[in-house]
Amino acid sequence: MLLALLFGAAATAAVARPIDALTLTPGPFIGNYGLERPLVTGAGAQRWGSIYGDYVAYEDWAGGDADIKLYNAKTNAIYNVAIQPGSSQYSPRVYGNRIVWTDSRNGHWDIYWYDIAKKQQHRLTTSTGDELWPEIDGDRVVWQDSRNGNWDIYMYDFKTKKTMRITTHVAAQESPTISGNRIAWTDYRNGNWDIYWYDIAKKQEYQLSSDLAHEVDVALSGTKAAWTLWNGANDDVRVMAYFDANGGFILPGAGAGNQNRVQFYKDTMVYNDNSSGSVRTSLFRFGPGNGVLTQSAGNHYEPQMWSDTIVWTDDRNGNEDIYAMTIPQPTLSVSAPSTVGYGNLTKVTGYLKNWDGTPLSNRLIYVQYVAHGDLYTIKSFIWDVADANLSMAGTQIARTNSLGKYTAYVPAQLKRFYVRAWFMGDPDVFMRVSSQRTVLPKVSLTKPVGKSTVANTKSYTFYGYLKPYHTPGTTRVWLKCYRKVGGKYVLKKTYATTLSDYAGYTKYSAKIKLGTEGKWRVRAYYKQTFNNAKTYSSYKYVTSN
Repeated sequence: MLLALLFGAAATAAVARPIDALTLTPGPFIGNYGLERPLVTGAGAQRWGSIYGDYVAYEDWAGGDADIKLYNAKTNAIYNVAIQPGSSQYSPRVYGNRIVWTDSRNGHWDIYWYDIAKKQQHRLTTSTGDELWPEIDGDRVVWQDSRNGNWDIYMYDFKTKKTMRITTHVAAQESPTISGNRIAWTDYRNGNWDIYWYDIAKKQEYQLSSDLAHEVDVALSGTKAAWTLWNGANDDVRVMAYFDANGGFILPGAGAGNQNRVQFYKDTMVYNDNSSGSVRTSLFRFGPGNGVLTQSAGNHYEPQMWSDTIVWTDDRNGNEDIYAMTIPQPTLSVSAPSTVGYGNLTKVTGYLKNWDGTPLSNRLIYVQYVAHGDLYTIKSFIWDVADANLSMAGTQIARTNSLGKYTAYVPAQLKRFYVRAWFMGDPDVFMRVSSQRTVLPKVSLTKPVGKSTVANTKSYTFYGYLKPYHTPGTTRVWLKCYRKVGGKYVLKKTYATTLSDYAGYTKYSAKIKLGTEGKWRVRAYYKQTFNNAKTYSSYKYVTSN
């Protein structure tokens, strides 16, 4: 079933306000972070905002039942997405060019979706059961589904155009979420609510939590999970920094009031917090700069975050509106050479600037480095922001000058390594982690050793030494032979060498036959590998008679 719904004229029942970061310039900051401001207000309730880039999808109750509308920050306009009189459309989630939601137009709950680019609405589920609480990440949508007589978790993949049943246990599995190849949900199979998760690539289910208390409302981001832990008195948000059921921690401030409904954006979490008596939106990041974001009257709840902007439902005006805040983020750059000589220091530089471009001087910058193979080396290196104080990584500390520039020197490394910069944040500036840079050290390759004068009809052994250690028998070094022709040396021959053990490092050797009489020079060449950059030795000059 396909319904075309054109963006046509913008809806007029609600008032939209821009969320451009430039609106932060005037007025005081709230809580040292940013400005609270109304995003969508009007008759009836506007709630359950979901943000992706310039889009905010939300429920609109102006017509007496729930409809789905879309705010576009680029055009500063609101558009109708799903309006079906006599039925309700709930809990929208937006990702990329797609919006998904729960819809009652067919007499029970289905999942629908909307293509923002094509301005078309589609029905996603067609079973006779109920489907609720969709979540979307990339090309995949998950939801809870009652078609089998109990609540199960299902997934739809837009790429394969296939629906997949994720859980089969007879107990209830509810409130799923998805991040990359992981799906997590709340599960009652053990007589209380626990957190389970599913690896899409491995097609394997795992139990993530096993506390005697109830654990609900799970959120995912890469290798991190968080959920609400209900201990019988109040709710706390529990964070698992890694997918390890034995690890994790309770967020600071737990025990005072309730903290729940956590949501992730990469390494930042936002959640409800009523420790002050009213519900506020709080923020936690793996590092300094955490706390209550919203300070105004009323209740502020159901926060969602994308990049540096947070949206939430707000009742300060007597009904529910969508409010927003853009966190003024500093920028932290990092620069390092792609290759470095064997045994040399690596110079790392960069700039720390405030959200408005002004330099941040006299701030400590932690330049971290780690060799490939020491951490998270399953196929590729993943440096988790949760490891801001990595004990297995090296750290060099620098301080920014009046221009916001820092300079640090990383000690000599023997193989591929990664560098990034980390600013811990302070009461005035939010924490920031730079992107990472990959550096390949060159090897130590000595000049070939051999006779300086050779007979052009005979073969001679030339050899040298290679550091760091390489496995014997592999071909990593070649001898390149250049003959002087018309005043210039021209490459004429190349020989593969054999590697062998020598006093803790590696010896290379090959038999070469120059042939033609004249002046020659020979050097060793190391071809670039995953761990080391290409390297040339100096020349050995040879006369062939």
